[in-house]
Amino acid sequence: MDMKKTAACLLAASLMMGTLPSIRADAATAAADRARRRNKQQVTEAVEIVEEVKPSEIKISVDVQHQRLANDSIIEVRIISPDRSDKYEISLDGGKSFTEMSAYSVKYIGKPVGEYSVIVRSKSNKELTSKEFDASVGVAVLPNKWFINVPRILQNPELPTGCEVTSLAMVLQYAGFPASHIELADKWLDKGEYRASDYRKVFVGEPTSVFAYGCFAGVIERCANKYLESKNSSAEVKNLTGSTPRQLYRYISNGYPVIIWATGDMKECYYDKQWIDKETGNVVTWIHNEHCLVLTGYDFEQKLVYVNDPLKGRTAYPMELFEYRFRQMESQAIVIIPEIENDD
Repeated sequence: MDMKKTAACLLAASLMMGTLPSIRADAATAAADRARRRNKQQVTEAVEIVEEVKPSEIKISVDVQHQRLANDSIIEVRIISPDRSDKYEISLDGGKSFTEMSAYSVKYIGKPVGEYSVIVRSKSNKELTSKEFDASVGVAVLPNKWFINVPRILQNPELPTGCEVTSLAMVLQYAGFPASHIELADKWLDKGEYRASDYRKVFVGEPTSVFAYGCFAGVIERCANKYLESKNSSAEVKNLTGSTPRQLYRYISNGYPVIIWATGDMKECYYDKQWIDKETGNVVTWIHNEHCLVLTGYDFEQKLVYVNDPLKGRTAYPMELFEYRFRQMESQAIVIIPEIENDD
């Protein structure tokens, strides 16, 4: 039989028996299944895309208005495109402590001169944070020279090795507290055994004795805090260790004298006596010629700094030499911010 005729006959038979619509229906069903599979795949892909663009960090902006007067600085922190279903927490000390944000944009008015490290995190997911932003608050323009009239206290004859608490007493008195260097040494200073303790943790020996050493900034920070707590004061003790000399000058220009570690007469220092810390078994090496003073002023034109020296009273040193000795003594410094200027 002719093949064309055979195909025509089969087609005619199919039309007569009603089988062609069934073939079409099967084809339509298969097409619908393919469409559903494509849609399902597209939905899955869309979900995956959403997961990929989920924020990995919180975007924030930090603006600082520096002080023109004593207490008018502003740190403003704003969350860019916040999640309105979430709440946020903020830290100004690099993540050491957090407080809840009352809004997505907050202002801290009257912050003291200093260095702040701003971090914002999600309250519901504490691993979701912003990058850390450094905010440096200072005066708008650092004056060429500045001097603060700080009370002078000499450590001798009562405290021949007590330059640290004597410096603290000067700064406390300037801040309005009736602090005595003898009282600080007797009641509030943490002391350890002579040549058997660590000067980074306690004062080594007794400051009333010539056979004693001294202490570093952390010890005086604790001493100041204990004294202020006894007075029910909310004044802030800021440990500025690690600051640059210029940052210290910013505090001076805003009226805050700074306790600093340098050397006696700004002479050379070197590692000297060694002993074992009984508490830890670690070897302790003393830095010879360590001395604590109060930085009270600077003069960029004359290239001088002014200090209250517990051994000599008011004196001046070449700025470059002072900065060098300050860095040699690990850039240690402490400032006290009176409570009236410590509100957000």
